[in-house]
Amino acid sequence: MKYKRFTYGQRQLIEIYLARNYSIVQIAQAIKRNQSSVYREVKRNSSRKNKYNAIKANQRAEEFKIKRKPKKLTSEMKSYIDDKVKQFGWSPQKIRQEARKSRIDMVSIHRIYHYIKEDKEYGGELHKHLKIGLRSN
Repeated sequence: MKYKRFTYGQRQLIEIYLARNYSIVQIAQAIKRNQSSVYREVKRNSSRKNKYNAIKANQRAEEFKIKRKPKKLTSEMKSYIDDKVKQFGWSPQKIRQEARKSRIDMVSIHRIYHYIKEDKEYGGELHKHLKIGLRSN
């Protein structure tokens, strides 16, 4: 099933229905979306006071759409991966997690594994620094 993003109109309806104390189930039925999708949308875009704002939610969604993770492994990413694997023995999961926390662009975990595997095939030693051996995929 293909993922469908919420439209601004749907976000406005969510805000209105929440203000009228509709339940997530009722909102999902009204806007013809899965209740878990509505729940995630509300949880992700509510303020600390549990106030949902359609304008802010839509802005956040637009920013996220623009700020997608890069598809290509850059030399900066390679340096970051090399440093973290050699110095700390970090796994690809840890590298991706820490890059995300630090707001550093990074490719997927799978691509990091692929990079380490390529390094091994060309005689590199990154794989030797991993605490758990390189996966075979």
